This record gives sequence, C-alpha cells and structure tokens, in this order.
Amino acid sequence: MKTKLTDKQMKVVRWLARNNKEEPYAAVAAGIISGTALTTWGGADTVKGWLAEFVASQPPPPMTQEQITARIQSMVPDAINTIQTTLRNGRGDKVAADLAKWVLKEAVAPAPEVVAPTDETELDNLIKATFGR
Repeated sequence: MKTKLTDKQMKVVRWLARNNKEEPYAAVAAGIISGTALTTWGGADTVKGWLAEFVASQPPPPMTQEQITARIQSMVPDAINTIQTTLRNGRGDKVAADLAKWVLKEAVAPAPEVVAPTDETELDNLIKATFGR
C-alpha cells in the first residue's frame, strides 16, 4: 500500500475486506473502532480509499476450473489463426504452433468414446474370466 497505516487502521481495513464490507461504519457497528476514531482518521471516505487501495494490492483469487476452461476456449480463434498462417506460409514460429495445437487439443478434446459391449464381446470376456484364456 502507498499509504502508511497504523496497526489499528490496518486492522479495520483488513476486517472490512475480509467481511466484504464497503461501509466503514460497519466496523463501528461491529465494535472494531469508535466513530470518533473514524472521524479523526479523516472520515468514511478516507477509510474507503484505504480499503480500495488494500483490495487492489491483493493477488486475485485462484481461478476455478470453469474460468480456466473459458480462458482456453477464448484462445481457440487465435490458435486456429496461428495454424492457418503457418500452413499458408509454409513456415512459422514453432513455439506458437505448438501452443496453438495444445490449445486446440485442450479446447476440443473429444469425450472418451463409450462402446457398448456386444453379445460376442461379453461371451469372450466370460470365457476369459472362467477359463483364463
């Protein structure tokens, strides 16, 4: 953070961030700080500024599997364009082409094919299980 806060001010800012509170008076209502101290610090707008600065300085939360999948899907047009350009020119950036192939593989990976066993397959499996052949 750019602004140097006291331990008490940081405690309030962290509490507001951790509890998803945007209004500093929520900390007053929770007994974390007094209204007088809030006024002494410059008022609610000042504390909101500290909170915004603190939240902006935090790393983003880890991505969910759905977000990762969506990001990969969003790269498909560029991956196709890279492959097309490489094919059209007869040469290209190997790293870019390899990454494009990976994106396409991940984005359009076929679902594993489920093959229903036939009567013959089931009979073969039964014979193998029974007689060990």
